[in-house]
Amino acid sequence: MTSTDTTQQVFRVALRRLGIERLVLSIHQASFPASHDDLGYGTPYSERSGEMIEWLAGLGFTGVSLGPAGITSRNNPSPYDATGLSRNPLHIALEPLCQAGLLDQRLLDAAVANRPVAERVAYEYAWVTQRRLLAEVAATRCDDPAVIERLRQLRQAAPWLDREARFEAVVAAVGHDDWQHWPSSPPEQAQAARDFLLWQLLVREQHAVFCRRVRRLGVRVYADLPVGTSHREQFLFRELFLAGYAMGAPPSRTNPEGQPWGYSVLDPAQLEPGGDAWQYAAMRLDAVLQDHDGLRIDHPHGWICPWSTARTIPIPCRRCNREPACTSRLICPTIPPWPPLPASARTRSIAPNRVTRTIG
Repeated sequence: MTSTDTTQQVFRVALRRLGIERLVLSIHQASFPASHDDLGYGTPYSERSGEMIEWLAGLGFTGVSLGPAGITSRNNPSPYDATGLSRNPLHIALEPLCQAGLLDQRLLDAAVANRPVAERVAYEYAWVTQRRLLAEVAATRCDDPAVIERLRQLRQAAPWLDREARFEAVVAAVGHDDWQHWPSSPPEQAQAARDFLLWQLLVREQHAVFCRRVRRLGVRVYADLPVGTSHREQFLFRELFLAGYAMGAPPSRTNPEGQPWGYSVLDPAQLEPGGDAWQYAAMRLDAVLQDHDGLRIDHPHGWICPWSTARTIPIPCRRCNREPACTSRLICPTIPPWPPLPASARTRSIAPNRVTRTIG
């Protein structure tokens, strides 16, 4: 028995005496400590992150709760606006790829040397550079028979991957991911789709290695299930959402004006067991539970009884003076009270006369 094992036992005995069954660290992937291969964005899959988990286990921690693991856009690093199905290639640790002969060490060293030194977090640099280096990996490995077989198994287990791969192909060809400004028949770049699929394989395989290492220490791995839908999913699964409605948080003592999430609302008519929206929600749950020991549910009310309001044509907000702004009647105090929402009357669980419009 090592001193670390002894220390862990001491801490866990103390926790039991305090009546604490689980001691869990909640940490976003980007917040893990930087290793020597860091481009400006953390990852739980690096060697140094593994050492941090060993240290936490020695202190008696029984779990680590990761942030949402979805893909973030180049201009929006928020994991709560990320994809709910595909995983973020920014989380791939690059040094293990070099050790496995998948990436030229000189390319990684040059990328690290060029990282903006004045910034502790260099999100955009990491976003662009990580994809460039991973494209180098894909260029040499996509035709490998072993990789092809692993990709076949992954695509069979996650049938939505091909739909997202096509999205990546269009993004690469058009030059941006704002599908609202795509041509009616957008071009596609086939290599980008193949790159995307390989990245999804790599990030899942590194996550599996991470989980095995962590669980050997007696530590569980939890996921975060965000309530929102990403910009890409609002396009890819647009037939599942209630047109003209946006989800937010109602006014409260801590947020008297409410919270303008602007997320799409799943169509209640399709949420019956077996319905298309029901299957999408189940697919999102399966996507995180398949390789985690549990999950944190972000804003449970958004899953059970979403606070939904009618979207309006974007108008300038006299309070914040931005355009476009305040696309929901929930938020802006300069917009008159919203009208009844007849389309949702059949699924409304709270009668309008029971809503208090002032915070007492």
